[in-house]
Amino acid sequence: MLPQTPYNLLSRVYRVVDTLGNYVDQLVPEIFVELPDDPPYFVAVLNSWIICLSKSAAEIEPKFKYFKPSITQSELIKRVQYKMLKLPDRSNVLCLGNRIPDERDDNSMERVVSYAINTNVEKLKDRVWRQLLERIGEGPMIHILSTCSIFEPVGNDCFVQLCGAPLSDLLPSNNIRGAKRAQATEAAEGPPEKRQRAETGAILPPKKIINTPADIPIARSRIFYSRPQLVARNKVRLGLPGSHALNKVQPDRTAQDTPESHQKKLEAAARHLSKYIFPQQYKLKSVFTCAKDSKAPNPFPSFEDREVEIL
Repeated sequence: MLPQTPYNLLSRVYRVVDTLGNYVDQLVPEIFVELPDDPPYFVAVLNSWIICLSKSAAEIEPKFKYFKPSITQSELIKRVQYKMLKLPDRSNVLCLGNRIPDERDDNSMERVVSYAINTNVEKLKDRVWRQLLERIGEGPMIHILSTCSIFEPVGNDCFVQLCGAPLSDLLPSNNIRGAKRAQATEAAEGPPEKRQRAETGAILPPKKIINTPADIPIARSRIFYSRPQLVARNKVRLGLPGSHALNKVQPDRTAQDTPESHQKKLEAAARHLSKYIFPQQYKLKSVFTCAKDSKAPNPFPSFEDREVEIL
């Protein structure tokens, strides 16, 4: 039984929404994907993970016969990534952080090379998926990873997408990428009234840049590998750096402060901190509205210090 809230959301985008176990049973009719002696963790994945298909089952009708797999799950994933990266539209969650190498790469003999960590790939290599590959064979597994979208439950009716086109690109009522393309066309041509304003010399407002979560990489070099701050005698300073927002909003209580005045200081500090956490609510710059510098190691600013912008 699928949770109602995720099912309602996914049904807006996909025509087939089912559990992994039910879908695989229809995919390979000659086998039973779930057996009585299967371990609980395997059964849990079959009954709780969601698999979706953008086309209806009647249009595709995929049916496979079982053949014992001749490659490992890791090799199969590389093969699927290579297949997807060869397509004109490479927007597949499974391919994030991977590309096809060229002659300049040291490991150009590899079909696919990784330039960033993709935790989805590691999840699809664990024991459950290795066991599922042995159970259903190569053909059905390639079909699942290259054609379907898989969602892993993480609690509270929340799911993480592991493969398939990003769900944020498919939502009809919130297609941000479609809005970006429309903005680009409008910026090039412009509607009639804006073209008239441009001809008269009026200054048009700048276009608002909208970045989706898929456009924003996690700056691992800043989070995990930044240089430590040192104090006297080259000892490492513990805690957050002095420039961090949490170290800027600690109001000191003086002898002249009354409980009411100190409470006002705390409230002002909380409002100041909220401008770092929710910048768009205060019309401040954020990674969703600033331009992306694709040539820089970190394509977006850190926004570590907003004091001048806030003032």
